[in-house]
Amino acid sequence: MRVVFLHGLESGPQGNKARWLAQHAVGVTPDLDTSVARGRLHEMIATAEATAEAVHAARQAAFATPLARAADAIAAHQPDVVVGSSFGGAVLLQLMHARIWTGPSVHLATAALKLTPHGHIPAAAKAAVVHGAHDDIIPADDAERLVQASSGAVRHVVVDDGHRLGRILDDGTLADALHWVLS
Repeated sequence: MRVVFLHGLESGPQGNKARWLAQHAVGVTPDLDTSVARGRLHEMIATAEATAEAVHAARQAAFATPLARAADAIAAHQPDVVVGSSFGGAVLLQLMHARIWTGPSVHLATAALKLTPHGHIPAAAKAAVVHGAHDDIIPADDAERLVQASSGAVRHVVVDDGHRLGRILDDGTLADALHWVLS
């Protein structure tokens, strides 16, 4: 199985999930370069009174490099599945809505509802949404709302874990999600 993994803001190509995917699949993790995103997203979230134009500009700046690098990795590696974690989940959902990626996907503790204008997974896509019940960064309710708004083949998995979802590597949850979206 060929996998492209889109990491979160505080992670990268050497993170635990990236290393696990490299060991258990043909996993590729592009360096999304989230340096601009970190500053812009904090600015976007902190200023709830910001104008729509300001939010749009901050979102465009935050996602420009990560979206380009993710799209390049997908084009170069032709994966069977794309996995996005937290910020990487927001990048993944944007790629799906832009029809750059239309295949199976796994969304881990996705920040998509917080960071993108998209509130659903496209109907043609098969997706697993895995979220920690004790996530203190992205509320588990966000995953529930994303799944409920999606009309395609979407599986929702809630695990007894926090935002980093460290247990899903050892307990088989990630492997099960990958196998389900590819079945």
